[in-house]
Amino acid sequence: MATMKQWIAWAERHIGQAVVGEGLRVALAGVTQGPLTVTFRLRLLRPNPSELRKLLTLGPSLAQSLHVTGVRISDTAQGVLVEVPSPQPRTPTALDLARSTRGLIVTLGLDQWRKPVAVDLRQNPALLFVGPTRRGKTQAMKATAYALATNNRPPNFGFVVFSQKREDWQAFEPCVHCWGVISDPDEAFDVLSWAAADLLQRRAKEGGNTPAVAFIVDDLINLL
Repeated sequence: MATMKQWIAWAERHIGQAVVGEGLRVALAGVTQGPLTVTFRLRLLRPNPSELRKLLTLGPSLAQSLHVTGVRISDTAQGVLVEVPSPQPRTPTALDLARSTRGLIVTLGLDQWRKPVAVDLRQNPALLFVGPTRRGKTQAMKATAYALATNNRPPNFGFVVFSQKREDWQAFEPCVHCWGVISDPDEAFDVLSWAAADLLQRRAKEGGNTPAVAFIVDDLINLL
């Protein structure tokens, strides 16, 4: 399709044809282009259990009609959501995530409504980035580090990076928040030993929790 607007109109027609073909009467309540999906929000005009069940089973036939690998249909308080893979993904940038990060409440991404998805590191201090090779795990960690550095003053926040891919993190080394980029496994072990012993024991004794320190481990298996 030439434009995203044209594709959405085309997909809307195909969804309407499939729904009407099943004898269902629905209204389109809204369309939202998220980072990876386009969500069509439907309302049943004659809501009853039978029609709802029928609508919820249309995922495979809609996927065939729209020429995509899969369509997810779910019943929510906002209506019946038809989520279709977007032909033009809009991955949020590091700047997007930094703008909605507040202190240690860091935005990790955007949901299908393009609303921030955040984690409060004071309550959930461990994050695990998991995915196949070359799918953006390092980029996601760099975006998270950037968001935290942008929204926390140097005396209150710092981070250490452990990575054998040192060149991926060279741009962060001059940052005042960065306490070092470490690629040697023995040095990494020494730093983690200091954190687990001296740092935590001193904080437990003094009752303090500043500065906040993030230990970023990029490619844990290779480091081990």
